[in-house]
Amino acid sequence: MASFNLIELYVPERNKGNGPAALPLINSPRKRAKLMERAERSASNIELQLLTNVITESVVRLSSGTNRSFLFVRDWDKQVMRLSSINGEAYVPQNMRIEFKKGEAAPGIVWDRKKILLANGPEEVAEVVATTPHTQNILEATDATVPTAILCCPIVVYEEVIAAFVLESLEEDFRFTRGDTVFLERLCTSIASSISSAVLTDELSFEKERLEGLVEQVFNAQEDERVRIARDLHDSTGQTLTLAVVRASSCINQVPDNLPALKNELLLLREDLKSAIQSIRENITDLRPSALTSYGLLPCLENYVNDIQSKTTMCISLEPCAALPHIPDRQSTIIFRIVQESVSNAIRHSSGSTIGISLILTAQSLDVHIEDDGRGFSVAEIQNKAGKSFGLTGMAERATLLEGTCVVESHPGKGTRVTASFPLSVLQCEAL
Repeated sequence: MASFNLIELYVPERNKGNGPAALPLINSPRKRAKLMERAERSASNIELQLLTNVITESVVRLSSGTNRSFLFVRDWDKQVMRLSSINGEAYVPQNMRIEFKKGEAAPGIVWDRKKILLANGPEEVAEVVATTPHTQNILEATDATVPTAILCCPIVVYEEVIAAFVLESLEEDFRFTRGDTVFLERLCTSIASSISSAVLTDELSFEKERLEGLVEQVFNAQEDERVRIARDLHDSTGQTLTLAVVRASSCINQVPDNLPALKNELLLLREDLKSAIQSIRENITDLRPSALTSYGLLPCLENYVNDIQSKTTMCISLEPCAALPHIPDRQSTIIFRIVQESVSNAIRHSSGSTIGISLILTAQSLDVHIEDDGRGFSVAEIQNKAGKSFGLTGMAERATLLEGTCVVESHPGKGTRVTASFPLSVLQCEAL
């Protein structure tokens, strides 16, 4: 039976794996790597180094016998506790790695038992030292002596030991007290809370990035599908209808004069076919404006405004900015879609008389404003209605793809204003 003491460790609910904010962090290699990386980062962080120095000095003042401290971090791949940080009267050669398996030495014992280890006096320390076969090699390589007292506390995050903090004394008659144990336990609990919070933040950031990636894939797929449909309409449906117009004209020319009713019907059919062709051309333009690729964002917006103005009684104006820099197709498409969605919403829902589109170029950003004088609406009310805010959400998500923002301001009876802002550094990046 071990003569050294193993003391139960208090683990706050927030550091366990069953709390309301907990995540299943240990069930995948990526999450294990993230947790180990965060522990390593914390161990090597200069602030933590300073903190451990302060702690060691504080314990020295409190106990008058602590000479050195060590921070061990768990390596999930090798399943060892590896020395990461030292303070006080200790030296480790630069290329030397000190590692302990589960159950070996103080770090391995607290890892295995999830308890605080307290070994006071040569007999208890010897029993701890005897748990690892390479103690003598470590002592010789580090020119160190066996301590007379050891106090080791595990750092537990989400019910897993991810690190261990060790205090050692070389004073012959020194013994760690219960107060020293409580002090170190509180320290390790604070470190664990900091790490668990940081890992949770990392997880949320990862999920946010993953969601943004999925949103971008959806929008890219939408644009690819728009291009495909536009091409199919032009190459298949459009050509078929054009051929039908030619055949209708041929039939009209072959109808004898004594059948005026038939000729009139064919004439109406030809006009209907021409209208269908024109409608398809407009749909093709909406799906993939050719001016966007050929001439850029501003000419495309001008063409769009001229075209949409001919189809509505609302007065639509465009106030372009001077010297708009070149914006690659992908970024231009995103901006155009936001303008297109805003104008479409205004025409369908605002019941107003004017729509104003303005582009403002600053040293850092391109700001796009779309404003109408319609009846307005409650933004919060629309956003809270399931299935009613896809357009608003889509505009905001598109802006996010360019690290920008899209804000909709509206109040009943006071019109609507959409403001989209994009950093120039992202807009002009060809690599996106």
